[in-house]
Amino acid sequence: RKHKVPGTFFIITWNMPNNPNLLRAIAMDGHEIGSHTNGHKSMAVYNEKTNRQEAMMNKEDYAEDVASAYTKLVDVVGDVKVDGRYSLTRMFRPPTLAINRDGIQSLFDAGYSYIVSGFESTSDYAAVMLPAMVGAIQTGIYDENNQVRSGSILVMHMTSGAKYTARALDIMLTENEKRKDDDPLKFYVGRLGDY
Repeated sequence: RKHKVPGTFFIITWNMPNNPNLLRAIAMDGHEIGSHTNGHKSMAVYNEKTNRQEAMMNKEDYAEDVASAYTKLVDVVGDVKVDGRYSLTRMFRPPTLAINRDGIQSLFDAGYSYIVSGFESTSDYAAVMLPAMVGAIQTGIYDENNQVRSGSILVMHMTSGAKYTARALDIMLTENEKRKDDDPLKFYVGRLGDY
C-alpha cells in the first residue's frame, strides 16, 4: 500500500475464516486474488525410489479441495472489482509448485484457467536475516548481467515465518522509486492478469 504496487495473492482458503476482512481489504486495495488450494496439499511429491512424481491425494479428493477453495473465495471477494474487472481470478498456484496430470485435470474441470508457477521462489519462510531476503528478491528481479528480468514472477509468502519479506520489499521498492524512468535497473510491478 505504501508504494502503491499491485500484486496477485494466492490464498489458502482454510485460513480465511479467521479473518475474511483481511482478504477483502487486499482485494479492495487493487490486488488480484487466486487460489492456492483449501488445504495446502501438493498435487504430487517426488519419490526418489521410483524417480517419479506421485499423487498426494486421489483425483476426487483433490478435485473437491480445489473446487471448495474457489467457492470460498467467491463468498468473500467474488463481488470485488479492480479497475473494472473482478479481483477474483481463475488463476491457481500449486503448493510447492508441484503438478501432475490428474491434478491439472481437476483444476481445469473446476474452472481454473491458469496454473501459475514462479520464476523465483524467494524461500522467505526460511530467510534468517534481512540482507538474505533482499538478495533473494534481487535474484528474482535481475539476471546474472544485472538486467531486469522481463516477466519474472516472484513467490513470496504472507506468514509469520516470512518475517523479513515486508521489510525487504520496502527496501527494494523504495530504492526502485528513486530511479529515473530511463534507468536500466528500474523495474515495474504488476498483477498477473495485466499480462
